[in-house]
Amino acid sequence: MSSGDERRSSVGAAVALVALVALAARLVALDARPFHWDEARVGYWTLRYAETGRWSYRPVAGGPLLYHAGAVVTGLLGASDTAARLPVALAGGLLPLAALLFRSRLDGLETALLALVLAANPLLLYFSRFLRGDVVAAGLALVVLGSLVRAAAGDARFAPVAGLTAAAALAASGFAVAYPLLALVAGGVVVDHERVVGRPAAATERLDALLGRLRGSPRTAATGLGTFLGAVVVLFAPRPLGLDAVAGAVVDAPQAFVGVRVVDRSPEGAHEILPYLAETAAVVGRAALPVALLAGLALARLRYGGVDRRPVVEFAAYWGLAGLFVFPTVAESLGPWIAVHSVVFLAVPAAVGGASAVRFGRRAVDRGATREALGVAVLLVALVAQTGVVAATETYAAPDPDDALTTYGQAADDLEPVHEAAAETGGPVLLYGDEFVVRPESRADAPPVPDRFGERLPVAWYLARAGVDVRSATGAAAVADPPPVVVATGSTRTIAAARLDGYEARSYRTALWNRRIVVFVRR
Repeated sequence: MSSGDERRSSVGAAVALVALVALAARLVALDARPFHWDEARVGYWTLRYAETGRWSYRPVAGGPLLYHAGAVVTGLLGASDTAARLPVALAGGLLPLAALLFRSRLDGLETALLALVLAANPLLLYFSRFLRGDVVAAGLALVVLGSLVRAAAGDARFAPVAGLTAAAALAASGFAVAYPLLALVAGGVVVDHERVVGRPAAATERLDALLGRLRGSPRTAATGLGTFLGAVVVLFAPRPLGLDAVAGAVVDAPQAFVGVRVVDRSPEGAHEILPYLAETAAVVGRAALPVALLAGLALARLRYGGVDRRPVVEFAAYWGLAGLFVFPTVAESLGPWIAVHSVVFLAVPAAVGGASAVRFGRRAVDRGATREALGVAVLLVALVAQTGVVAATETYAAPDPDDALTTYGQAADDLEPVHEAAAETGGPVLLYGDEFVVRPESRADAPPVPDRFGERLPVAWYLARAGVDVRSATGAAAVADPPPVVVATGSTRTIAAARLDGYEARSYRTALWNRRIVVFVRR
């Protein structure tokens, strides 16, 4: 084995080890944190899909990928918090392996550091343990970029990989619709750099060469495009599959997305941009500061440091930077998950910046520059420590209103006892209070649903897991002959308690503050 093969083998082993640690970090105590409202919606509708076999794309419910994966996993393992989150945890844990796709553009140290950033960043770790598609979509987009890099280098096998992962990213999150825009922006800035520095002919030549490599042979291009379209049809087609599968995937689904996310948003659905930008920047500063600093260092060196151009690294940097403006602008609701779509791509220049810092420190040691070496060591230790502290306190600690990555919709109390009480008694369960009433109950099976369904979250998920009948009612007559379990709102607790003699009452916080339910269980 040559020395080059040995280095590639050692780098591959290091990345594989990082991925194993990343998987362990995402799978350990995966059910420790109670479900967020967003998770409960997806989990509830996944169980209904698995039960009925009926599903159709609804933009307000998110992309189809998590529903298809969740129905399979819960069917095999049963309905639980762990099983529901498992597909996202696996995707996040395996994400460091994407670093291997960039070995032709990164050296060994940079490749290993890229895997490490993708494994350890607190933002990516947190949302790899959360039932949302952001980490899945952004990670798949990074795989698309890596696959195109390999295909452009002449390996045609990666063309269908790029097509398949692009379709899966689109099915994981609606944010993926903005990915082509970011690709155009980032690619345009990279190509235009030659013109800016006074070499316009070089810019044209670079663009022609890039397009030629990506286009490859007609067969390769057709394979990638065909794989993409086929995967889109399979993922977005209504269930059960029928003659309208293709039309439902390529006509109805895009129309529904545009109608809900674009047409219906204006003007009532619009929001102020600056608060969204400021909040996203604050999340990055708290949960991805080392990534931002190291990515900025790498981009500054590549753009102004007189070093050799590295188009793929620059492309990822510009994608991430543009995303910090684009995603908060197009988002319908404010949440820390918005930053995920930028941080995944900023990890590439961050790895390059980290490797540059390590090499600078080594050279300082070699020439006896103790102060410089000590300064680099302190900086790197501080960045690692900041990452570890945030990862531990935000991901594994109990939910707290002061957390940067936790939003109001996160249940503050463990709701597993609600599931256990419903399962042990066998139901039915009465949801008591005007806020809970949905008639008929089947209206909550799939979106669009009544607004009152939102008041049931995240408890609806825990009752659905128990497989019990759920009823909803209000007024004194509703508790005249109560079932074994009654769930009341804070405003109806007194009325319910007066009529539920022989029941034990327990209060639960279903949000981070100012939102409680009371669960009465017959003794």
